[in-house]
Amino acid sequence: MPGREGGDGRPAAREAEAGSALVTAEIAFRYPLKYRLTLHYGAGFKLNGEMKAADANGGRLTVGRTARLADVGIPTMRFYERAGLLPKPTRTAANYRLYPNEAVIRIRFIRRAQQLGFSLKEIRDLLELRVNRKNSCSDVRHLAGEKVADIEARIQSLQKMRKALLKLAEQCDAEGGKSTCPLLEYLESDL
Repeated sequence: MPGREGGDGRPAAREAEAGSALVTAEIAFRYPLKYRLTLHYGAGFKLNGEMKAADANGGRLTVGRTARLADVGIPTMRFYERAGLLPKPTRTAANYRLYPNEAVIRIRFIRRAQQLGFSLKEIRDLLELRVNRKNSCSDVRHLAGEKVADIEARIQSLQKMRKALLKLAEQCDAEGGKSTCPLLEYLESDL
């Protein structure tokens, strides 16, 4: 549109026709160096806060950053430390915990093993096998087989409980006019 001017008094059409050199010059003109963010090292390169923190800590992660990346809470990380599943982190002069990047992978491993039903002791064994890979595949297969057998036993136990509970619930329905409930009587009775 002829006669239309940008905020700086220059025609807007000039900006649209500009080549990359002119665009770069325009950016340099409008935005001082301290406000520009580039994607490569060079003049105007700036690190964001997380990059600065990781660089300042020798590539190690703070407890909060590690927790965010592993998708767990900080208390969970401290619990894993106390349980011996996470090695003790290094500390800064200000006593902040700093974790290696490997800690994120280890925490995710622990969480996945918990989701599969492994106990903390079993997870500790799996972590040891993960580090010491000599005979790990057959050992892991053995642990997995034991876990499957344990799960099957729990399923059978749960099915028995379900059957007993359904029977008691049917009695409640059948004896609906009574002042007492067979299910509550069963729960209150001595074993």
